Amino acid sequence: MKKGIDISYWQGNIDFSKVAKNVDFVILREGYRKTVDPKFMEYVNGCKKNGIPIKGVYHFCYATSAAGAREEAAVCMENIKKAGLGKDVIVFFDFEYLSLIHISEPTR
Repeated sequence: MKKGIDISYWQGNIDFSKVAKNVDFVILREGYRKTVDPKFMEYVNGCKKNGIPIKGVYHFCYATSAAGAREEAAVCMENIKKAGLGKDVIVFFDFEYLSLIHISEPTR
């Protein structure tokens, strides 16, 4: 069995030399809406430097229409390209129901 983890900005600073000893692959958060995860490029570089395969990336989608989803997907794909990740990387779009409910609520 292979062991993998998902990593996003919320995990903070990561020692990828330690991660490399404990996992077989990672899935990185690329971003959300039209915003790249502030740590995405740093994490890509840390994985590459330490030989950790990046099997996938996920994008936290807030789109409420097909057009919005296409726009977010285009930004996601551009960031994957900028990171130098290959076409073998799996792209996950993360839709979470409660996030979509709160999108339309006024700021308090």
